[in-house]
Amino acid sequence: MKRREKVELVKLMIGTNEKNRDDLFDRKFKNLQWFSNNLETVAHYYEGSVVEITVELISKQEMVYVSNQKELEEEYGPDRDYTYGLYETKIPVGATWYAFSGKYLMDHLNSTKEIFPDLRKFNEE
Repeated sequence: MKRREKVELVKLMIGTNEKNRDDLFDRKFKNLQWFSNNLETVAHYYEGSVVEITVELISKQEMVYVSNQKELEEEYGPDRDYTYGLYETKIPVGATWYAFSGKYLMDHLNSTKEIFPDLRKFNEE
């Protein structure tokens, strides 16, 4: 009997600028793109826009989280296709970071929308 793939639909966010927001809506993905499930993280990277995505996570396709192109090449070599990885952070508590390849997003992104959360409490000094 074949084991079924676990597919989870998750909502994630990115704090970004208007150009990257527009690229996300136009499905012009970078080679690597990062999202989070945590508003504090989003607030840290906020440059005028917050985009929420809904994406399918296919458990069998999960790989090691990479934080940049150099890590990707060191972990998998220059020619290996990357899918996605996740990393549960210690600070902020409860945050998970997700790294996606542009190809994975192209194939598994369900929705994209701009959202307007109140980020003020994260920017108070």
